[in-house]
Amino acid sequence: MLGPLVTEYETQIELQSEEIKGLKFYLKKQLEREKDIFNENEKLAQELEVKQREYLKLLQETRDNVDLLAMVSDGGKVGETEGYKAMKERIHLLTEENHILFEQVTLLRVHHDAVTKECTEKLHEASTKIS
Repeated sequence: MLGPLVTEYETQIELQSEEIKGLKFYLKKQLEREKDIFNENEKLAQELEVKQREYLKLLQETRDNVDLLAMVSDGGKVGETEGYKAMKERIHLLTEENHILFEQVTLLRVHHDAVTKECTEKLHEASTKIS
């Protein structure tokens, strides 16, 4: 009488053991994928910082060149020509646009860090439950 019950119990244990193995494998793959994404994000963040510094340096050089160009073309009077004013306004607008983009990148980085932390916590929690 207990034979079929024990057999069914062992079958259920085997099924659950197989499911646990599958979940462990899935969690391992997810963790590897997350690490790859995190490393790629770090690399891109570093590249972005380098590009930002290069852009700011170029922007400063452009401002310096505009001032010099205005002085040469205007006989030494800086800032009075129409072209100079237009260039200065364009530089100002580009600087503001760039600042907004930098803020968006920062917000995206914060969001990514929060999602990464949440995902890591869930993976750890799931791994703890499985073990």
